[in-house]
Amino acid sequence: MATLKPGQRLSAQHTFSLDALRAYSDGQKLQYHGKFKEAVPFYQKAISLDPNFATAYAELSMCYLNIGEGYKSKDLMAKAYELRDLADGPERQRIIVFYEYTRTGDRHAAIRAYQDWANMYPLQAYPLGMLGTFQAWVGPLSEAVRNEKRAVELAPNSPAGYIHLASYQVYSGDLEGAKATCRLGAERGQDTFNLHTVLRDVAFLQRDKAAYDEQMAWLEKDGNEDYLEGAAADFDLSQGKYKSAIAHGIKQVDIETKDGQTMAASGNLSALLQTEAEVGMTKEASALLKRLSPPPAMAAQGWSNVIVSAAELGQPDLAEKMLTDLKARSPHNSDIQEVYSGLDQAAIDLARGQPQAAIESLKLAEPYEASTQEVPMMRAKAYMAAKMPELAQREYLYAIEHPGTDAISPTVPLAHLGVARALVMEGNKAAAKQEYETFFTLWKDGDADLPVMKQARTEYAGFGH
Repeated sequence: MATLKPGQRLSAQHTFSLDALRAYSDGQKLQYHGKFKEAVPFYQKAISLDPNFATAYAELSMCYLNIGEGYKSKDLMAKAYELRDLADGPERQRIIVFYEYTRTGDRHAAIRAYQDWANMYPLQAYPLGMLGTFQAWVGPLSEAVRNEKRAVELAPNSPAGYIHLASYQVYSGDLEGAKATCRLGAERGQDTFNLHTVLRDVAFLQRDKAAYDEQMAWLEKDGNEDYLEGAAADFDLSQGKYKSAIAHGIKQVDIETKDGQTMAASGNLSALLQTEAEVGMTKEASALLKRLSPPPAMAAQGWSNVIVSAAELGQPDLAEKMLTDLKARSPHNSDIQEVYSGLDQAAIDLARGQPQAAIESLKLAEPYEASTQEVPMMRAKAYMAAKMPELAQREYLYAIEHPGTDAISPTVPLAHLGVARALVMEGNKAAAKQEYETFFTLWKDGDADLPVMKQARTEYAGFGH
């Protein structure tokens, strides 16, 4: 018979098995601390002990979604939905709303559903928090921050609120606000793994090496192997150290493949492809494109990485074929039909020498530009191709000032290089020289033989000294 350890508290969920409830509660503790992968076996155990435990299926679905295994997540949420009448009122509503999202991928419908829920139960933190989560992606970002602040007020002992609020403050460029939120969470006993990832990102963006090293030391004590390989890859990319980054990325993919995380592995492989393509590593990227054509099972962003890379590698017809296939697979998925369709079609348009068409295509993705740097960066490329350098500068500067979901990435250095090239096009060589120098400073430890670096050196040499 299951017994409770001294001081152990169990979540109030609908199951007749104490053992199942205890396993579920152990999973909740890990999940709340951002340890989604580690929480999986506990939810699996809860389900094996009580096959009708609807909320356990829902939480397991959430964990798989967070580690990039979307298909597993979808199947599990369908099972939770099938058992929804066995859950209590708030959990039943939660399952219904999220099931609809996993089934269709329609973020706008999810926002409406969570808004209705929040209006009906204004003192419940969960619908406000989820409303903020979807608004952070689709916009407006200011509403996401407002709703997450209210969720934290309503549920000060929930770690998720602090993590989400601090993250959205980073997205909006409010780095000091994000630090304050993390401190508040820690003071209230919610010092979680994901709070330290936010603090690491803030330290990186503020170029505070001591703070960055402090946060990484904390994360390295508690992070799993594939996370740490991914973090090392991201940092090396941000420094222009692509050879080392790719080696870490390959190790991450190998670990995920070994662990059965096939969708996550494919998604990270597609990110490596785009990494190589965007800096001129044509030979390496072309080989990887063959491996990923047609794209295997992975999330929409992975497909988009492959499509954009195919276009950048001079294969717009292949890219268009894959985009058509992707859109047909998910006709109601707002990410695919809007942000990725806009980005991917713009890349195809640019590959065909049609910058004005690319600018028009990107209008689909406008609501998402606060959450991803890819939208302003792609628009900047289109403006440069259209010989509109002043507008290109605006987009590059927006990407620099709004880190979005990728605080630690090569985007900021490459955006400075973009600004330099736009200034050259304008004829402002003095200002352009400063931007080139900023780029070289940011990538002072970067690979000297990287094609984009060699090209930038050649351009800079043309100024004379």
